[in-house]
Amino acid sequence: MPFAIELSPRQSARTMEQAIRHRAEVLMEPRVWESQEPVTCRFEPSPDGGGRREGSGVIVLSYDLAVEAPPDVRLRMEEFYQLSGTYCDLAIRLGENVYLCSSDVTRVTKPLEPPSGLLIHLSRPETLQVAQRRRYRRFPLADSTRVRITWRREGEPPSEGTGWLCNVSADGLACRTDVNIGEQLFIGETVRVDFSLARTDPQRFVFDAVICNKTPAGTQGKMIVGLHFLIDSQLASAVQMAESLRNKLRERSMLPTRTPGPEGF
Repeated sequence: MPFAIELSPRQSARTMEQAIRHRAEVLMEPRVWESQEPVTCRFEPSPDGGGRREGSGVIVLSYDLAVEAPPDVRLRMEEFYQLSGTYCDLAIRLGENVYLCSSDVTRVTKPLEPPSGLLIHLSRPETLQVAQRRRYRRFPLADSTRVRITWRREGEPPSEGTGWLCNVSADGLACRTDVNIGEQLFIGETVRVDFSLARTDPQRFVFDAVICNKTPAGTQGKMIVGLHFLIDSQLASAVQMAESLRNKLRERSMLPTRTPGPEGF
């Protein structure tokens, strides 16, 4: 199954209108920020009504610096002001779906309230991609950790690579890795992953997993690899490991208390 399906311009326009109307959550990843995690923004009503009256079209995202409580808000603001003219990758969460697109920042302005808030103006993308459905929704982590990936092929010595955990659910994860590592991994291939949920967390999780998708990351030379855990119901240790991960995510408010149906993320 492909990582994402591209929508038609008409479908994309309707989806964007809904996202703006509902002030949907957006994960924004500036391509010029190589070492920083995506920031969580929300749609704001755009000055041209969502971009339908103007050929260029504009979308506006709001972001409050105080949410992250950075040590120097002024310095952080300067980083945002310098985004004008650069590209960003966006992941839009609307209902049970996640939509992907890229756009360029036209300008960054400051609203009247809150004092630590920013408005990020971007060109309205012509098309969106809808990410494939998953049984569980994956959640980004505030503190990314290393993922050790190992694999073995017949007639070859064991190989391994390292990635950084982007998001995780009870049945899979996505990690960012170097292109030279990602190109060695084949979709449909089984590998072993070893990771923790936080750098200071001593508990580690080890699963066999299948490579589901690979897609270029926003940073040049990087790739996002999606994996689905293979849980052998006949192997008690695998079942216990999966249950331990599920409980850990639930403790961190990363999973709903009820089990999603087959059509859920």
